[in-house]
Amino acid sequence: MRSRTHRDTALSRAVAAVAERLEPRRLLSGFLTPTATIPVGADPSSIAISELDSPFFVAANRGDGTVSVHFFGSEGAIGPVDDYAVGDGPSAVALANFNNPNGSIEPDIAVANYNDGTVSILYNNGSGTNFTAGQVLPVGDGPDAIATGNLDTTLFRYTDIVTANRLDGTVSVLLRGRGGVFLPTVETYQVGNQPDAVAVGDLNGDGIPDIVTANYADGTVSVLYGEGAGAFAPAETFSVGPHPTSVALANFDAPYNAVVPGVVWQVTDFVDIVTSNAGDNTVSILSNQGSSQGHRIFTG
Repeated sequence: MRSRTHRDTALSRAVAAVAERLEPRRLLSGFLTPTATIPVGADPSSIAISELDSPFFVAANRGDGTVSVHFFGSEGAIGPVDDYAVGDGPSAVALANFNNPNGSIEPDIAVANYNDGTVSILYNNGSGTNFTAGQVLPVGDGPDAIATGNLDTTLFRYTDIVTANRLDGTVSVLLRGRGGVFLPTVETYQVGNQPDAVAVGDLNGDGIPDIVTANYADGTVSVLYGEGAGAFAPAETFSVGPHPTSVALANFDAPYNAVVPGVVWQVTDFVDIVTSNAGDNTVSILSNQGSSQGHRIFTG
């Protein structure tokens, strides 16, 4: 059976972030200790947080096929937890506005269901306090991670979904159509072996989002460059440490516009890739070196 240690650690960090809303911290002689414990469903495996006008968190409960939603009251007051049924074995959750790109900014919920290979959408009803079941969309086998972004740039401000499917080594791209619904056709792309994490970002500066997966079994990341209209080129593969379990994108070369007398920064505008590797307790940073062909060269 696959170890859940890396997921438990990530969930602990996310819960700590939630706890900050329950009791504000001040950096005096040390940090205050959060004192609240909020019950959710069985075997929570993922959490997402919204910090808009009506802040809340969503926990995906793998053991009972639900998500638990908790809204915070004024000054972080603890309220009731509402559970919503989703698919079988929800393993990852993301928040974004899926059905109203020009109106309400209240986020909806997307849940990747590992056991039945689907994504469940829960639409925010607009009051900012509860949700209505929406589409259930088929994806690949064993979706274990989920990310969102405007993958089809021909539809400005429409948020699309990508899942990393662990059991068949693919990513599934779910595109929003006009009218606030997802298209019935799901595009699937091959990546590495057992993709455990997925991220979306513009790696080559062309204004079109790209997809990156961390592939647990073969110690690689797969990069799929966006071609516009929600389509992607075949994956390119780069080696990282053994058993990568998460991936993030950022410009690690940028010195945050710091001004240091006598220092000349070597700064690029390229987005780099970082993974955490459970196999040897390391972090791999792939530096984006740029390329004249539009695709990037990453070096460790």
